[in-house]
Amino acid sequence: ISYDRRPDGRRGRHVPRRRRAWERVRERPGARLLQGWARTALRVLLRRIDVTGLDRIPVDRPVILAANHTNALADVAVIVAVAPRFPRFLATATWLRWAPVRGLFRLGGVVPVHRRRDGGTVGNEESFAACHAALAAGDHLAIFPEGEMHLGPALLPLRTGAARIALGAALGAGV
Repeated sequence: ISYDRRPDGRRGRHVPRRRRAWERVRERPGARLLQGWARTALRVLLRRIDVTGLDRIPVDRPVILAANHTNALADVAVIVAVAPRFPRFLATATWLRWAPVRGLFRLGGVVPVHRRRDGGTVGNEESFAACHAALAAGDHLAIFPEGEMHLGPALLPLRTGAARIALGAALGAGV
């Protein structure tokens, strides 16, 4: 990891020391199980995954990961498998209709988002509050800012949720 300034104020490369066990960030209880599932599924389904820039994602600070959503669960599996920390995902609340999905979402700490087209945005204040609290606790969030999955090669218009979460966390939660 390189920074413009080292902790002692001098310019140059700074390599942070390895964290001791009690200093490491605590992960959700189901994180290792879901990461194992994702890594196994990707090894079976994909020949190779090339990831660049992982060294620029801080492990010890809150992060919002914004990604394209072009391949259903494969996008989620790739993020879970390669991200330096297990992120809390945002997903449409319509998935909660199915009991197995509810259990999986609970295990992964998924934050439900209520879309206008799916019956209204009632409940999104709690979703934003959960995101702000997660960022204040130092968690990583993963969001697909297009707001839906698509199969086309071009980006869909981006929704404002990621920006609203970041600004709200900065103003309200002091992140």
